[in-house]
Amino acid sequence: MKINEQVHQLKITFQLTPQIKRYVYVYIITGRHCYLIDTGVHGSETLIQSYLESIGKSLADVKGIFLTHSHPDHIGAAQAIKEASGAPVYACRGEREWMEDIHTQYKERPIPGFYDLLKRSIKIDHYIKENDLIPLESGLTLEVMETSGHSKESLSFYLREAQTLFTGDAIPVRGDIPIFVSHSKSLETLLKLMNLKQVSQFCPAWDHAYDREQGLQAMKDGYEYLEAIRQAAASVMKESPDAPEKDRFLMVCSRLSLDSLALNPLFFQSVHAAFEEAVISQPPQLPLPPSASCTDKGSPHTLL
Repeated sequence: MKINEQVHQLKITFQLTPQIKRYVYVYIITGRHCYLIDTGVHGSETLIQSYLESIGKSLADVKGIFLTHSHPDHIGAAQAIKEASGAPVYACRGEREWMEDIHTQYKERPIPGFYDLLKRSIKIDHYIKENDLIPLESGLTLEVMETSGHSKESLSFYLREAQTLFTGDAIPVRGDIPIFVSHSKSLETLLKLMNLKQVSQFCPAWDHAYDREQGLQAMKDGYEYLEAIRQAAASVMKESPDAPEKDRFLMVCSRLSLDSLALNPLFFQSVHAAFEEAVISQPPQLPLPPSASCTDKGSPHTLL
């Protein structure tokens, strides 16, 4: 689906388990050539190729693959598309090991159906970081932002000319599984995104594209959702500090009316992270970041 003059959104559905169906959005930036924001799960290259053909393009037109983070539903087709197109892969250095050695990722994060979603490791060609500027072609420029919390070093990408921000999984969806490795970093990221003045469209991987008003509301809802988890974890830690972590986890699920997630290993990891930060009696006050992000101010690093 075309969502603005430069960007298309493609929904990739997949089975996490035989009982659980999920989806993720891949974004395609179009100009003279094409550029991918994430690649979906293993096998998604077929769907991406079909969509490209429907708009008069092909995998051969892909000249860059940009990965927001290392989770299987975002990088599953990256190596196949790289080989088919010759396009370089851009990603963060902090999640290199999980991308370039998927067996390490599985050992440290053994989610259900891992090897059905991600079968091949990905060789990163360019390491990118906060404030890097990437001139894709004339009239198309990406700015890199660090938006960690959901994963160790998640990235978002700002397409300057379209005032469009690709946020990966940085914005949690209320009622869905909240996944984060750092609760405080997730909150900092949401505050950072809410203070960007130049963005007119937010493009998450878990939901439809938001206009500015919808995006700000989604981030506010996400912030309140994560804060509710923090408060529940802190309360349980205070009341039952010596209880086994599994029991404390179940208490948090009950208090949040999320009993359906009581057997979910990803939510357990999120609550574990909240427990680790809840030992601080007074949570840190998160300052609002400068509103100059995603502008021409400063001295960004330019990658050719």
